[in-house]
Amino acid sequence: LLNCEAPVDKFTYGHNEPNDDPCPPPSKEEIEQQIKRLKNLKSPGEDDLQGEILKHADSSMIESIYLLIKEVWETEILPKDWGVTSKIKPLAEQVVGDYQCGFRQNRSTTDQIFIIRQLFQKSWEYNKELHVIYVDFQKAYDSIDRTSITEILKHFHFPRKIVQLVEASIRRTKVKVKVGNATSRMVEVRTGLRQGDALSPVLFNLVLEKVVREINIGRDEGVRMDRTCFSLLAYADDIVLLGEDEQKVVGLCGRLIESAKKVGLHLNIEKTQYMKVSRELDNLQETETITVGQYEFKRVEDFKYLGTIVTQKNECQIEIQQRIKMGNKCFYALGKLLSSGVMSKEVKTQLYLTIIRPIVMYGSQCWTLRKTEEERLAVFERKVLRKIYGPIYNQELQGWRKKHNQELTELFNRPNIINEIKRSKLEWAGHAVRKQDSIVQMVLQENPKRKRPLGRPRLRWEDGIKKDFLSAGGAEYDHRDWKEVAENREEWERICSMARWSQRP
Repeated sequence: LLNCEAPVDKFTYGHNEPNDDPCPPPSKEEIEQQIKRLKNLKSPGEDDLQGEILKHADSSMIESIYLLIKEVWETEILPKDWGVTSKIKPLAEQVVGDYQCGFRQNRSTTDQIFIIRQLFQKSWEYNKELHVIYVDFQKAYDSIDRTSITEILKHFHFPRKIVQLVEASIRRTKVKVKVGNATSRMVEVRTGLRQGDALSPVLFNLVLEKVVREINIGRDEGVRMDRTCFSLLAYADDIVLLGEDEQKVVGLCGRLIESAKKVGLHLNIEKTQYMKVSRELDNLQETETITVGQYEFKRVEDFKYLGTIVTQKNECQIEIQQRIKMGNKCFYALGKLLSSGVMSKEVKTQLYLTIIRPIVMYGSQCWTLRKTEEERLAVFERKVLRKIYGPIYNQELQGWRKKHNQELTELFNRPNIINEIKRSKLEWAGHAVRKQDSIVQMVLQENPKRKRPLGRPRLRWEDGIKKDFLSAGGAEYDHRDWKEVAENREEWERICSMARWSQRP
């Protein structure tokens, strides 16, 4: 189960020697900084040494850790779980393309969700066909060929010291499985990346970068905007292929599959799916599958991408219904706590704000909200608040009744969920505008080079941003475009703050 077959065919690497530039060992200051970044309340390894203990270590212990790491660096022998993540990350950032947002600083799932939704929206608005293949690999992290990792690092001219330390860290990996109080015997793992290792996502991104470069994506492949062409998006191993022509997307997918095999990645046929976005949608029954080489992929009307539901019509209603459904599951799971007479109402409110509401609001920065969806979200929030604050006794009727909406608003005394979503969307919009030369900024500002068809267009994401901007005080800026105001971080933060308390029209 833990070891996969090595790839039969591998890449031919043009540069098999790493560069010999000097690579200094980690300094004591770097080690202290890494210790400060350790997360609390995490399970320790077999040594039972928790991060909190290291954070409270005195100078002599820090000195001992520094000397140990220095020795590891110089001898290139790893006694235990020592890594080189802090050294390799900056180098990997220079190599990995903008299509990849997984495990990279200042990037998140929201980037990719936003790009997908914008491409769907603009393809529909300008009456362009869009073909999408969602690619899934079997046991992606566990199946990577380890010899390919070091060859790829050499190919990308990583320092010899880094290559040798990475090779040492993945060599002769052994694991135990603990179930209850029983621990299995030691098992050697010869393929894949180490689970839970901070270095593994960086190495995976580098391996995937080599795979992507090998398929030689052409300028005529992908979805074309004014100056940019979007053909591939990735968040770690969650890959999306896009194009305006079905055959070109099929060809791109075929090349990706063959290239991925050379590093040990194999396609998950059941989870790889195809979607078509078009105003003239044909009957789904007529074209249920798409053929890529020897594989057939199911055509779908909706797909769960990075935790959000994306539909072929780019409608947010289904996604919002799903978020409310998940919020309800969490609400019912916490029902006893929320109705407890022992727990204070303030603590119950914090449970809602920190556990339930974030589940409902996930991905909301990219939503195009209509009044119908706003009302559904507001109804859900009032249901939770009624559970928290309970009923009120009516002296006149001599009985209990539910609290009215206005009473709940006064008791809650915080921004409601709709205004929090508005604030979140405005913050994201400002971030997208200021993120210079990023694909997020490009997909926001660029449009397809063609005319819109006749008729009233659908409500767009940017229409909602303009409306929220004006309701949060944007009218004071003498008809300036919201993007111009967003360039000024301080002014935009003031707008976002005001949006939390703006009145619903």
